[in-house]
Parts: sequence; C-alpha cells; structure tokens
Amino acid sequence: MINENIGSNTVAADYKADGVATINLNGAVVITLSDNGAGLALPNVTTAERDAIVGPVAGQLVLNTTTSKVNAYDGSGWVAITSA
Repeated sequence: MINENIGSNTVAADYKADGVATINLNGAVVITLSDNGAGLALPNVTTAERDAIVGPVAGQLVLNTTTSKVNAYDGSGWVAITSA
C-alpha cells in the first residue's frame, strides 16, 4: 500500500499479487483495475450510503447494492441506469 498526501487530499494505491490495483482518494474507492481484463469495479454502496455521499459530482457512478443498479449523479440527483 502506498499512501501519499497531495495538498488536502490523501491518495492510496494498493497493488496486489493477483494483479488487482485499487486507487483511493480521501478514503473513497476511485477505481479498481485487474490485469485479467475483467474491467472496472465501481464502489458498492447501499442507497443510504449513496445518499450520504458529500458533494457528489455530475458523472459520478456507484453500484447501488440495495437495487442492484448502477447509479449516476446527474448534477442534481442520483438516477438509476437501466437498459431499454
């Protein structure tokens, strides 16, 4: 684990032997990557945890484990991303 303070932000990077890299900014998971091509893992949060996020930004994504849907913040509120 590597921890670095950049201004008022804390950045942590964890590289594991299985090839998974997790990068955190101020304690919130920003991105998780795997070298096996498995893709991006979003932060898993309940609806209550999502609603408690302070200062979400437009375009922010989370996996809502209460609804099993990806949620996006559109600048004014959280919306579920669903297939047509």
